[in-house]
Amino acid sequence: MPSLAFLILMTALVGLGTGQKARVDLLYPPAPAAADFMVLTHPPSPCVTEVDFFDANSNKVLSKQVSLSPGQSSTVTLTRTQLGAKTTDNHTLFYAEASIVNTCGTDSTCDATLCDVIPNAETVDPAGQTGVLINGVRGPLIARLGPAAN
Repeated sequence: MPSLAFLILMTALVGLGTGQKARVDLLYPPAPAAADFMVLTHPPSPCVTEVDFFDANSNKVLSKQVSLSPGQSSTVTLTRTQLGAKTTDNHTLFYAEASIVNTCGTDSTCDATLCDVIPNAETVDPAGQTGVLINGVRGPLIARLGPAAN
């Protein structure tokens, strides 16, 4: 059974206002040209990323796995309805995490840490305007969003 290899994104609590959606965008850039030396390990093919959204009480409200090959991208979206927001709620709080899933199994030449998936997280209003954005980082690092403004 595959397990999570490492965390690539973790946001702070963010408020999702009326009409807004939260998105985690994933980009797996094209692989660089092969070097002239012998490569001993390789990433899994495809790389699998799990995106999880949680409410303010740390209850998982949405989980999705996305398979990406070099040169591909994908978006996972959370709506206020999925978050359980009431129409009277001003800013319903949530946070998001994205992790690389270790799908290498027993392949000793496979290394899930070589999945070069870059995450970005944002809130978007109905007009397509971004409210809160964190630009992605490469590698097994943690990125954090600041709190939403009221």
